[in-house]
Amino acid sequence: MCGPRGLKGEQDHLFTITAMATFTDVSEKAGVSDANAYYGLATVFADVNNDGKLDLMVANTRAPIISM
Repeated sequence: MCGPRGLKGEQDHLFTITAMATFTDVSEKAGVSDANAYYGLATVFADVNNDGKLDLMVANTRAPIISM
Protein backbone atom coordinates (compact mmCIF):
# COMPACT_ATOMS: atom_id res chain seq x y z
CA MET A 1 0.00 0.00 0.00
CA CYS A 2 1.33 3.43 -0.89
CA GLY A 3 0.76 6.55 1.12
CA PRO A 4 0.44 7.06 4.86
CA ARG A 5 -1.71 4.45 6.57
CA GLY A 6 -5.22 5.72 7.25
CA LEU A 7 -4.99 8.55 4.71
CA LYS A 8 -7.62 8.20 2.01
CA GLY A 9 -6.70 8.70 -1.62
CA GLU A 10 -8.30 11.47 -3.65
CA GLN A 11 -9.48 11.72 -7.23
CA ASP A 12 -7.26 13.73 -9.56
CA HIS A 13 -8.57 17.16 -10.52
CA LEU A 14 -7.88 19.28 -13.58
CA PHE A 15 -9.09 22.88 -13.61
CA THR A 16 -9.34 25.42 -16.38
CA ILE A 17 -9.66 29.17 -15.90
CA THR A 18 -12.59 30.95 -17.53
CA ALA A 19 -12.72 34.41 -19.07
CA MET A 20 -14.33 35.60 -15.82
CA ALA A 21 -11.23 34.46 -13.84
CA THR A 22 -13.02 31.57 -12.16
CA PHE A 23 -11.91 27.96 -12.21
CA THR A 24 -13.95 25.08 -13.63
CA ASP A 25 -13.25 21.42 -12.87
CA VAL A 26 -12.85 19.67 -16.24
CA SER A 27 -11.49 16.39 -14.84
CA GLU A 28 -14.34 14.18 -16.06
CA LYS A 29 -14.47 15.84 -19.49
CA ALA A 30 -10.71 15.40 -19.94
CA GLY A 31 -10.81 11.78 -18.74
CA VAL A 32 -8.42 12.30 -15.83
CA SER A 33 -10.72 12.15 -12.80
CA ASP A 34 -9.27 8.91 -11.34
CA ALA A 35 -12.58 7.56 -10.04
CA ASN A 36 -10.73 4.83 -8.09
CA ALA A 37 -9.05 7.51 -5.92
CA TYR A 38 -5.59 6.00 -6.17
CA TYR A 39 -2.74 7.78 -4.41
CA GLY A 40 -1.14 10.50 -6.52
CA LEU A 41 2.62 10.16 -6.40
CA ALA A 42 4.00 12.81 -8.73
CA THR A 43 3.18 15.26 -11.49
CA VAL A 44 5.33 16.55 -14.32
CA PHE A 45 4.94 18.82 -17.34
CA ALA A 46 6.84 17.70 -20.45
CA ASP A 47 6.35 17.78 -24.22
CA VAL A 48 5.90 14.01 -24.55
CA ASN A 49 4.60 13.95 -28.13
CA ASN A 50 6.88 16.71 -29.51
CA ASP A 51 4.01 18.96 -30.58
CA GLY A 52 5.51 22.05 -28.93
CA LYS A 53 2.91 22.05 -26.12
CA LEU A 54 3.49 20.91 -22.57
CA ASP A 55 1.66 17.74 -21.53
CA LEU A 56 0.69 17.09 -17.90
CA MET A 57 1.36 13.62 -16.54
CA VAL A 58 0.24 12.32 -13.14
CA ALA A 59 1.71 9.19 -11.60
CA ASN A 60 -0.73 7.24 -9.42
CA THR A 61 -0.39 3.97 -7.57
CA ARG A 62 -1.57 0.81 -9.29
CA ALA A 63 -3.42 -0.48 -6.24
CA PRO A 64 -6.80 0.69 -4.96
CA ILE A 65 -7.12 2.34 -1.56
CA ILE A 66 -7.19 -0.14 1.30
CA SER A 67 -9.13 0.83 4.44
CA MET A 68 -7.17 0.33 7.64
